[in-house]
Amino acid sequence: PAPSSPIASTVDQIDICIITYSNTPTVEVPWSTAPALPASIPPFVADGRTNTALALQTAIAQIGERLTYYKDPTNNISSAMPHIIHLSDGYPTDMQPGDPTWTALQDLLSNIDGNKNVEKKYANILHFVAPNGCMANSSTGALSGQDVLAQLSGNGAVYDMAKEVGNFSQLVVTITVIISKITQNFSTTAAADAGIKSTKKKLITEDV
Repeated sequence: PAPSSPIASTVDQIDICIITYSNTPTVEVPWSTAPALPASIPPFVADGRTNTALALQTAIAQIGERLTYYKDPTNNISSAMPHIIHLSDGYPTDMQPGDPTWTALQDLLSNIDGNKNVEKKYANILHFVAPNGCMANSSTGALSGQDVLAQLSGNGAVYDMAKEVGNFSQLVVTITVIISKITQNFSTTAAADAGIKSTKKKLITEDV
């Protein structure tokens, strides 16, 4: 983050895993702290389908494995709220609203993001949808990618990159601000629950 970023002072506490997907999810960068990230990763291009359900399942599994690592008493690492930051052209090709894959993923996301029980929330998901994805078609009843992901995770989790995020720099700023606010709220709540004034947390972010 830039020196002026609200998370710049805790950059060494940010843990990141980067996954790309078309047909099959690929872990491009295994879990690494932000200062240890490579300067760049090999270019990748869309290839075939948009298997969003498989990609999100992979991301959730990555988070679960990392949290298990943190909770191991021999590692003694505290952690804050994991984030799945999902960049997509929008429309999934491995599920449709209401089919078994869709229903299973929606239930899984509801269980981890607090929609069913906010006290059990352990991850946050944000979808950033490109403007050239599948668009809504009123004559055929087809949904846009934004609509599909909003149905999956809720309207508040979806950002339209055509309307709300105009360029990549703005995207980076938007993600930074959102994560900062969420982690500040999480830390404040955790401190209040523990009866202490402050607490040091470790932020996990995951790009999908």
